[in-house]
Amino acid sequence: MTSLAKFLTFISLMWQVNGVAAPVAIQSANANRIPLGAEMLVLTDPKAIFEDNDIITGRMDGAFKEYKKGTVPSFGFAKTYPHWVRFTIDNQTEERLPYYIASSYSATDYHDLWHVSADGQVLYHDQQGDHTYYRDRNVENRSAVFPVTLQPGINVFYSKIVTTSGVQFPLFLWDEDSFDRHRLYEFLLLGFLYGSITIVGLYNFFLMVSMRSKTYGLYVSYNLAFLVYAVAQYGFMPLMFPNSNQIPFTGFDVYIMIDMITVTAVAFSINFLGMAERSKIVYRLLQGLLGVALVNAITAMLIPGLEAINVHLTVAHSFLASIFLISSGLYCIAKGYRPAIYYTIGWSFVLGGNIIYILSGPLNAIEVGPVTAWSQFIGACCELVILSIALASRMNLLKKQKFELERNLRQQTEEKRRAQEELIKFQENAIRDLDEKVQEKTRDIRATLDSLPQGVFRIRKVGEDILIDNEYSGALTNILESSEFAGQDPFTAIFEKSNLSSLQLSRIRTALEVSLGEDEMQFEVNIHLLPREFSIGQKILEVDWSPMVLNDEIDKILCIMKDITEVKQLEMEAKLQAERTLIISEIAKIGSYERIEAFILAGFSYLEDAKNNLDDLEWINRDLHTLKGLSMSLSFDTLSECIHEAEDSVKAWSKLSHRENQDLKGIINRVIRLLHIYNDSFEQVFGNIGKKVSLDKQELMYLARLCLSEDRENLYRHVLFMYESNFQKTLEAEIDATVKTAQRLGKEEPKFVFENDHFILSENLRKLVKHSFIHLLRNSVDHGIEPKDERRAAQKPAHGEIKVAIKHLGEEIQVSYQDDGRGVSLEALKKKAEELGYEYQTQKELMNIIFESGFSTKENVTSISGRGVGMDAVKSYIEECGGHIHILDSQANEQGFAPLVFSIEIPISNQLENLDHILHMQDFTKAG
Repeated sequence: MTSLAKFLTFISLMWQVNGVAAPVAIQSANANRIPLGAEMLVLTDPKAIFEDNDIITGRMDGAFKEYKKGTVPSFGFAKTYPHWVRFTIDNQTEERLPYYIASSYSATDYHDLWHVSADGQVLYHDQQGDHTYYRDRNVENRSAVFPVTLQPGINVFYSKIVTTSGVQFPLFLWDEDSFDRHRLYEFLLLGFLYGSITIVGLYNFFLMVSMRSKTYGLYVSYNLAFLVYAVAQYGFMPLMFPNSNQIPFTGFDVYIMIDMITVTAVAFSINFLGMAERSKIVYRLLQGLLGVALVNAITAMLIPGLEAINVHLTVAHSFLASIFLISSGLYCIAKGYRPAIYYTIGWSFVLGGNIIYILSGPLNAIEVGPVTAWSQFIGACCELVILSIALASRMNLLKKQKFELERNLRQQTEEKRRAQEELIKFQENAIRDLDEKVQEKTRDIRATLDSLPQGVFRIRKVGEDILIDNEYSGALTNILESSEFAGQDPFTAIFEKSNLSSLQLSRIRTALEVSLGEDEMQFEVNIHLLPREFSIGQKILEVDWSPMVLNDEIDKILCIMKDITEVKQLEMEAKLQAERTLIISEIAKIGSYERIEAFILAGFSYLEDAKNNLDDLEWINRDLHTLKGLSMSLSFDTLSECIHEAEDSVKAWSKLSHRENQDLKGIINRVIRLLHIYNDSFEQVFGNIGKKVSLDKQELMYLARLCLSEDRENLYRHVLFMYESNFQKTLEAEIDATVKTAQRLGKEEPKFVFENDHFILSENLRKLVKHSFIHLLRNSVDHGIEPKDERRAAQKPAHGEIKVAIKHLGEEIQVSYQDDGRGVSLEALKKKAEELGYEYQTQKELMNIIFESGFSTKENVTSISGRGVGMDAVKSYIEECGGHIHILDSQANEQGFAPLVFSIEIPISNQLENLDHILHMQDFTKAG
């Protein structure tokens, strides 16, 4: 602060009327609480521009003013700038007198006192307060006490207070003995007050623990909050921390404690008065008071710079809360709640104590005295004791209400007991009547069950067990040839004796477990798992399953079992007869003993081979697919459809999590059974005619001419081909089947070209050619050759062409197979190869991926192709005979299609003979 600024401030202060105060006269060494406030001059320094030396040297004495608001200078709350007072004491004796100048207000941060002689010399200076070290105090006391020695004559004193709490100067002059007695009485009073609060708090704490009462818990919280505040407010915090000058709850944080008192008091009042049930409006108002106090406390802790606002809000809010709580008590008294009387009296003590404290302190409306100084503390102490009494009253009321409730309950119980006795008598009579009716009804039901031709029983759930109910029809014992079913496990007693597989039994158990005890929807969802038909021994049984619902839950499942063995036998005989008739017509259309005989022998061979390799699904699929192709080549539609269904069954079986080979063997046995019917029908049609050759008239005339001519080579060639086969003759049935497939697909009949077909095939090689080429021919007509409209658009003939070329190369024969169709889409091949994880480097490697098991570019599976088995089967058959097959490299067209040219190499190894070689070895110069 510059000297100019100080000068200007001094001029402005001097312009005002100066204060004049008479000195306090002392005429003896005895002084018992002589008030000094009435003779004080005051000076406030809102901008804190003056230094201490400016004041105590007397240079600013002209700025001190007379305090006219009361006998004790008081300046309110939250005024943290320096406040000064100046007073004089006239020692009218000739001796130096020792005295204490003591403040009755302890909640002060810094309190300084200077004793200055008449000539301006500082005789004494000390600083005390909550923010100074308690250990340095000359006199141990809760508030500031300054020991001074009065010089004869006028003694000048300056006192300065800087604090965050209320600013007031209640200074009194004491001699040592009087002050010691006063301090003793004060400590006794405080001990009584603190002790009362603590004892009441502990007593209610033990009640809270023993009763686990929320109300007592809130009261103890309120008691503790006020106790902490009282210890801080009345100067006992420094005693607890004598070596610290930063003591909790001695600054602005004491107002946070006041807010917490308000929070706990309001929370206790809401619970104690039961405001949530008594009045929603009052309950909301009290909640609002609690919320404001809590927000104000949190704001004071977290946001600096708002201390003045927080302090004024805390003081006003606590005063307003007291009024609201008293009003709430009066409201509850009006509603007849007796404990509210003590509650209201208690809060009246608090409000009265606060009013007296504020009037005597900050407002300075009444004289400061012992009563006013302790009014707040005494009022709160009385309130806590009375609230404890209110809690006891509440407890007595609850006990009385409980007693009344128990008495009413005993009366009601007695009335209920008498009513129950009457009801029991009535029920006993009703039960006797009902029992007689039930017995009669049971006899009727038993008679009905015994007369039914069906086996009727019910399945129920007992704990985790599934059991047959005690009641069942007499026909059940005849059908199942057993008499013990009541309480038995239906699986042990019935289902496990049937032809049902373990998978089917597991499905039945699952359906029963998830249905019993649940709603009817569960049964509807799982009914497909319950078989409608199965066999036990030689009997074929039909079962109907129906849920029996009780209280919206399935209580039992009703089973009605019928013996349909005779009906099934008749149906089976009729079905077999119709099936045999159809099969006989299929066989009769062929008319070739050799072809059918070879097919049946090959069919049994394939199926037995499949049964011997149940662990190899690829093997089974290959054999089934090949046999289906052979059956389609002979137009055996019944058998080909059966094999197609078997392929679907194998595929579905492979996806099951629990698989058994017995189920897979059953799939193959169904095909074997049908093949046996074909064999029986074949023998029925052809009998034992053996291997014969049939000739038409033209062929017979041609042979006659050859016999008469000398062309014995052609005669021998013709006769030889009547009994032996080359490629074209070997594939006659497959070619016929290919033509029919083309017609079924709406395509023109393809043209078949065989080049250099001069080789006679052995029995084994004929089998290889038939089994391999059936897949090649079907793929050509299904995948390769386009529909006629598409072929015409591509400027091709409407009919396709399939070409087979045979070459003899050293120790092997090379067969080339191709069709003139669109070829294969390289893009589709790439996409499928990526989906299945196949790797390739060249186009040739890409095209040869079609030989991998399960590989097919066709999206949908049909009875002709699409399973990815054909090419894999071709490769397997050829390689098993020591041969090789691959696709020749070719150039793709603009649409990305590359023609497929299959190259097959088969070692000769006596598998075929060259016809020219055979004829060359014959001697045609001699007659037959």
